Amino acid sequence: MERSHDEEISLITLIPEETEIREKKVDVFATRISTTRTEFYEAYRSGLDAKWVFSLNNDDYLLSRETIESNTEVFATIVEYNGVRYDVVRVFWDGKGDSDIELVVK
Repeated sequence: MERSHDEEISLITLIPEETEIREKKVDVFATRISTTRTEFYEAYRSGLDAKWVFSLNNDDYLLSRETIESNTEVFATIVEYNGVRYDVVRVFWDGKGDSDIELVVK
């Protein structure tokens, strides 16, 4: 389903360095979706508290990718929305290159 991505969010990737953790911040547009009852209860059963779901373009999500030691790739684990930071607790993607990714945050 094609969505209009009209909310600005920041994807934040935490990158470990020798003596500290550096943040990589990428601003992208997304659609904020309230969690459905099913998503809420699935998260709750897993011990998570889902607050929002953000749908964004796959290519935008890939902008948060960073390669660290041993060629390990890391992606955004934090979404900042309206000045509030949320932890990414689940990522949904159907594996098709041009489809949207959904980030469930708490």
